[in-house]
Amino acid sequence: MPSPRGERLLNYLESLRRVEPSLKRDQIHSFPALSHIHPDYAAHPPAVDMERLKKARAAAVMEKGRGVYLSKCAICHGNDGMGDKVTYPPLAGSEWLKEKPDAEIVRIILQGLTGPITVNGKEWDSTMLPPGVTDSRDLANLLTFLRRQFGGVEKAAYTPEQVDAIRRDL
Repeated sequence: MPSPRGERLLNYLESLRRVEPSLKRDQIHSFPALSHIHPDYAAHPPAVDMERLKKARAAAVMEKGRGVYLSKCAICHGNDGMGDKVTYPPLAGSEWLKEKPDAEIVRIILQGLTGPITVNGKEWDSTMLPPGVTDSRDLANLLTFLRRQFGGVEKAAYTPEQVDAIRRDL
């Protein structure tokens, strides 16, 4: 007789074998190549809803990007991306995040920005020091978060490899 914890684990493993009837056949993928883990995988592979998996991954990227933003950028641009109305411009609704090329946004994050700029029709003349985001994964997550959250670009999604390619071109 398994312990209560073992019983929960067995129930969970059994639930992996069940497929929701509402899912279409082309939305479900199984992994028979994992049969080396357990012989039952070949006969009853777990079903994965790829659409839910994609949504979960996108949510995780946004959450990680938000964490980078809050730790590196929010001190000047605010938690809500509205800036401080005096020295630092807003990111929310900024045409910079909607229209500027990816390479320019990455360059600003890596190298900072000095001098007069116009954001949402208002002149800003200050200095943005590089926030210290140097890891490609953090930079990709931050860029995804900025473009989606503040730029309104819903389909924006960046990988560390894309960021590395942009960095090489800089």
